[in-house]
Amino acid sequence: MALNFSMPVLIVDDYKTMIRIIRNLLKQLGFSDIDDAADGTEALEKMKQRKSNTVS
Repeated sequence: MALNFSMPVLIVDDYKTMIRIIRNLLKQLGFSDIDDAADGTEALEKMKQRKSNTVS
């Protein structure tokens, strides 16, 4: 299966250091559309916003 490096990635973690590490690893792999959230509530809101932006 081929990877789509342009697909959006949402990192959810309450530790900023872990988010930074994962973001850097994903960038090294070639992903460019990376967002992050500190908890599930924030993640759900970001996913809702993204969905409404792509539907409009």
